[in-house]
Amino acid sequence: MANYYDVESYGAVADWGAGRTGTILPSSPDVLRVNSAVQLSIGQKIAIAGIAGTRTIVDVTPNKVIISPAIDFPDETPVTDAAFYTDNYDAFVAALAAMRADQNAVRKLVAKGWFYIGQTLTIAQTVHLEGVGDARADLHASKVGSRSNPGTWLLFPKNIDGIRLKSAFPADPGGPAQSAERTKLRNFSISCLDRTTTSGHGIFSTVTFDAECVTVENFGGNGFHLFGWVGSPVNPTGTPMLSSFWNCFTLNNHHGFHLEGSQCGACRVLLCNAQGNREVGFFDQAGAGGTAYAFCHATSNGVYNYQTVGVGCLATFFHCYNEGQLNCSFEGMPTVIGSNLTKGASPETSPVFEIVHGEASRWPFEYVNRRENNDRSVRSRLGEKFNRKRMSFLSFEILGPPGEHEKDYIETSELRYGGNAQPWLIWENDNTGLREYMRFPTILGNVRSPAPWFSNGIYLGLAPAEIPGIGGNAQVRITASRGLPAVQRTNTPLTYEVGDTVWEANPKGENAAWEVDPKRGGKRFARRCVAAGTLFTTPALGQGQVDNPGTLVFVILPNNLAVGQYISVERLDGGETKKITGIDKGERKVTYTPRNGTVGAADVSFATPEFETLYAANGPSVTTARDVTITADQRFVTVTTSGIVVKLPNSPPERIPFDGETHEIKGNGAFTVTIDGNSANIDGAAHYTQPTNRSNTRVRFNGTSREWEIR
Repeated sequence: MANYYDVESYGAVADWGAGRTGTILPSSPDVLRVNSAVQLSIGQKIAIAGIAGTRTIVDVTPNKVIISPAIDFPDETPVTDAAFYTDNYDAFVAALAAMRADQNAVRKLVAKGWFYIGQTLTIAQTVHLEGVGDARADLHASKVGSRSNPGTWLLFPKNIDGIRLKSAFPADPGGPAQSAERTKLRNFSISCLDRTTTSGHGIFSTVTFDAECVTVENFGGNGFHLFGWVGSPVNPTGTPMLSSFWNCFTLNNHHGFHLEGSQCGACRVLLCNAQGNREVGFFDQAGAGGTAYAFCHATSNGVYNYQTVGVGCLATFFHCYNEGQLNCSFEGMPTVIGSNLTKGASPETSPVFEIVHGEASRWPFEYVNRRENNDRSVRSRLGEKFNRKRMSFLSFEILGPPGEHEKDYIETSELRYGGNAQPWLIWENDNTGLREYMRFPTILGNVRSPAPWFSNGIYLGLAPAEIPGIGGNAQVRITASRGLPAVQRTNTPLTYEVGDTVWEANPKGENAAWEVDPKRGGKRFARRCVAAGTLFTTPALGQGQVDNPGTLVFVILPNNLAVGQYISVERLDGGETKKITGIDKGERKVTYTPRNGTVGAADVSFATPEFETLYAANGPSVTTARDVTITADQRFVTVTTSGIVVKLPNSPPERIPFDGETHEIKGNGAFTVTIDGNSANIDGAAHYTQPTNRSNTRVRFNGTSREWEIR
């Protein structure tokens, strides 16, 4: 058995370009007068340039050939010196049939020379179609060119596909219900004869195949056209994924290389060239899998040298050459390494990950740890994400377990650029909304020393689990604000733990929010939490009941609850503050600690935190020659005239001095001074008069007895 089949053994004649011409006169429409009848025989089919269809030879002499059917001459214009050549379609089909009859035991089909084929050559079996060398066929139309001739050249009429590699899917028409899967095409050129062609692909495949050293030119459709969809709404047509191309060349087609469909991914295109195609050199609309393009070259294509289409496209381009820097277009998430394919392309059309000369751009580096179990998954990203309204440099994200925010990352921390109005980098947190919590350097870095700016404050201390035996919260939060914040920036409840401190952001400004304490009087500069709680603009949370200590069942579960917040239930343990430890949305249940009693239907609200006010340790001095009522921050008072009464800061019921509030009153002369407790006793009396001249009296408020003490 021979180790290959040869198309010439089945009647193929490689006579395109042989220089044969003929003339047909209207008076003899079935007679072709020829300049040579070499290789012609009765029964052969020939094609005549300018005449549609083929003709069968019924008789041959050295100078003329009788053909059937006769030529129709509607305008009586003769055909003169027209090139004619053998139509080898039947010979190629016969060779394929012989291979199939032999169970494809030998798969190699060899064609040597230049063959005209008048119909689409449909292949529905696995073959190795091999020529003896490809070349740019457009340079050799007269068999004389500036470069070497193609050893094998297959030529087709206009507006038809050249070679059709068929799948076995019922929805893939043409040929028997068998597949050409894993066919190999090697070492030949294929062209459409007529440049006025408007349709038809050079090589159209719906199966996986390999092409090596194949040149495709001048087709109205695409040079290489891979098409494969499986599933609704398109009927299954085939799966050309995993096809490969090596050192192939396309010229003057619609698209050079065209991959379309969900089943066209994971192909390999290496060392290939797309030049002068009317629209796109390399066009990729494939789905999952991502085709790899390596060391390819594209130039002078009409619209784009390289283009990806569709959000699912995952193509990779490795060191591909974009000659002339023609604009490229990218959709989906392609990757470009060592190739400058995105020059001139706008970010809106180029969401591509690109590394060129050591510089990564457009799409960020990403590490994703997606787990199949119920654990949370993490993703970290370095570089800005494509097509975002903000520019981020670094992000850390957490994805919840199945059933919880299945498609969205529920926690995101980003290092972000704030734009022209805020020309610094910003840390933000995506949870229920955007929450800025850190900037660096400060906006006043050009005036003040640059330093991180913690816009929501900082936390000090370790988590409770890291300190054996500790109860409650081990961290304190220190922040600054105009007034006491009652909500977070996302308008969500704000929880305070014992020790959390809020400093007045503008303590000595003319309109400082905390300049005057409405109850105590005087200036203050900070407030410190002494009893944990949760603040919100609307403290009420609806109704619930406690049948089992430690579990509260709501009538309607509020949507702004979170673990760690503090609540209070009317009539439960005297309204004692409870800390939320768990939330069951389906059961409308909240667990809490401490767990004590039970209660029927009752109102539930956030438990309000309690604060103490911090004042300056050394208040301002006051010198007076008349009666005066001092304020809480006036620590030292000097009296210069006799008969003066100094009233201490307001006492109950107008205000309650803070525990330890201290004042010193001195008479600066030969007289004594009377001190008025102003509704609070001084050592059991409403007034106190100094016993001697030039005395200095120190009074300190006792928060337990609620009276002033002489110290």
